[in-house]
Amino acid sequence: MSSDSDQELLATYRGRLEIANQEMERVESELRSAQEELKRHPEQPMDTEAVEAKKACLQMVKKFEAELETIRVKKLVLHHAVRGLENPLAMYDPRHWLNLGDALNGIRRNWLS
Repeated sequence: MSSDSDQELLATYRGRLEIANQEMERVESELRSAQEELKRHPEQPMDTEAVEAKKACLQMVKKFEAELETIRVKKLVLHHAVRGLENPLAMYDPRHWLNLGDALNGIRRNWLS
């Protein structure tokens, strides 16, 4: 790869990382709203409408949590790529790989819970 193509790729990845940050802010806001809506629905087992509304809110919360995890993985990969393009020697830094492994393990734990 030439230096120009590295710089173009770096700019592309930085742009995608910024978009991922904006997506994450949006989804976090929607998740907070859905969680607040879920708290507003009292548990009334006799009222089928209330039960259905609570189920719908719970599904939205789960959807936003899954979307947030997807964005976290995307950001992790993009950050890894940007760091590697900015400093090719970073790939040989064991702390870089340990941090990446720790982040992936955290995401895996969230998926399994």
